[in-house]
Amino acid sequence: MAGKREKPARAGAGAKQQAEPKAQKAPKDPKKPKGLKEPKEPKEPKAPKAPVATGDFPRGGATGLTPLEFREVARRAENEVLFSDGVTDGQAGKKRRPQDAEDGPKTRKKKTKAAKAGTAVEATASNNDDDDERASPVESLSLKRLTEGALVLGCVAAIRDLELSVSLPNGLVGTVPITSISPELTALVEKAAEAAADSDDDDDDAMDVDGGDKDDPLDLHRRFFVGQFVKCAVASVTDGKSAAAGKKGKPRPRLELTLMPEEINRRIDPDDLCEGMVLSASVRSVEDRGYVLNTGLPGEKVAAFLPTGAAQAWIDRWMPHAAELRPGQLVEAAVVSVSSDRRALRLTIDPAAVSQAEVKEPFKTMASAQPGHLVSATVVKTWDRGLSLRFMGFYDCSADLTNIDMPAARDQTEVEARYSPGDA
Repeated sequence: MAGKREKPARAGAGAKQQAEPKAQKAPKDPKKPKGLKEPKEPKEPKAPKAPVATGDFPRGGATGLTPLEFREVARRAENEVLFSDGVTDGQAGKKRRPQDAEDGPKTRKKKTKAAKAGTAVEATASNNDDDDERASPVESLSLKRLTEGALVLGCVAAIRDLELSVSLPNGLVGTVPITSISPELTALVEKAAEAAADSDDDDDDAMDVDGGDKDDPLDLHRRFFVGQFVKCAVASVTDGKSAAAGKKGKPRPRLELTLMPEEINRRIDPDDLCEGMVLSASVRSVEDRGYVLNTGLPGEKVAAFLPTGAAQAWIDRWMPHAAELRPGQLVEAAVVSVSSDRRALRLTIDPAAVSQAEVKEPFKTMASAQPGHLVSATVVKTWDRGLSLRFMGFYDCSADLTNIDMPAARDQTEVEARYSPGDA
């Protein structure tokens, strides 16, 4: 119809037509069903990581402590917590009751003291349990327990021409050849052997190396006396099966010992040298004002000097027939002073000073402790055969009935009547 007006176009319709057409989406694949996702491309497998080298300090909580050291550290930490807080773990979680506020300050103080006392008792009981676990059982010295290199304190029982007979605890007896006493004496023996090989005279003249038969340089009677204490190292142990037969035709075991200073003192740490330590030493040379001693300590050479005055008391008491010490003679000397660089020692063999010499500084290693050292020990536990002891705070040891002057004790009750845990 001519009179019919056309509807105006909507605003923006022409704009849409004039605007550039947008990129049309790609037509969907008619064959692909709806709801089905395209498969993902497989990922390339990752290369395995190279193993990480473990360093000196591995992560993950590893420690360099032994189980015994770990338990000791844990015990000390627990005690510090208990004594610092005054309460146990169970008491720490409890809430304060209202009646505690009504009791007043005096009652609270009493309760706090009681709680601390109870905690102290619990901690002491815990310490005693740990001490009992660590207590070393008493084992008597026997031939089966002796191994090569073990150190034992002995006493000279007999002096022969070419050897010493040394008495050890529990009836054991060892033999020391003349070539196992000191390096200086061994050198004299070799010198005498060379003189005997080169000489055509009789044996008496051949042994005359240092001026005649009256002053035999190899005479052990001029260097030792019966009853002299010596530190011995086990050189070899021969059981009865492989030993020679005795007088009754039965095989007899043989225990060979050595007194060489380098064998006795080779385990001592130079850092542990301190006043009061007693060392085995041999006379290296005789000087105008004293004697130069050979201690055989490991590492760099340590010079040890014994003044003449510090040796005269020992000579007057034990060897009044001798004017001075002889080269190769073995002595037990107490350390009087140590130089700052620990390379020079001043010693004494005065019997009174040696008998009272006590090591008061804790050793860096237990290997520095030797038989014959005087130390202060604490009783840890009593046994029917002796005591378990602890010295320098953390080194455990034991002493049988003979060493605690109770050889006739029959049971643990008699030992407890004289000693109790905690005695020093």
